[in-house]
Amino acid sequence: MHITVIGSGYVGTTIAACFADLGHQVTAIDIDQEIVDTLTAGETPIAEPRLDDLIGEHAGGRLTATTNYDAVPESDVTFLAIGTPSNEDGSIDLAGLEAAAKATGEALTDKNDQHLVVIKSTVTPPSIRDVLEPAIRTGSNDNDAIEIATNPEFLQRGDRCPGFPKSRQARRWHGL
Repeated sequence: MHITVIGSGYVGTTIAACFADLGHQVTAIDIDQEIVDTLTAGETPIAEPRLDDLIGEHAGGRLTATTNYDAVPESDVTFLAIGTPSNEDGSIDLAGLEAAAKATGEALTDKNDQHLVVIKSTVTPPSIRDVLEPAIRTGSNDNDAIEIATNPEFLQRGDRCPGFPKSRQARRWHGL
């Protein structure tokens, strides 16, 4: 399966590396050229135990990185993993995620095959209904082949998880 992951922060980089390790072709897309260059060089832009090994093993092979959304229509599924910081009033700042949703929709405008867009950011159901789904659909000219799902991130650093399998073989055995 070909997967695109929009956003190469903590969540995006981690899932991109793990999907590549599971045998999928993964394209990480980020607006920051420095992060793209870091991933392309086989290095990790974030600190997470054992992640540098996965990135080093798969960079340039099953894991590539770019600032360009051209890989989106070639993929089967796109994960939107963009941070949603809090505004001063405590509400969620959706600006970056909304821009990524719209750009993803625009990239899918001419795709006729089914494509799943998974929102992997922390958002509320009304945010998906009122902001993100319309951004994806408007950008894609209401392409009926696009399906939208949500898989909110609830991650804990690997070194803080009790019983986290330490070896790659143990992680694979546990399906990680």
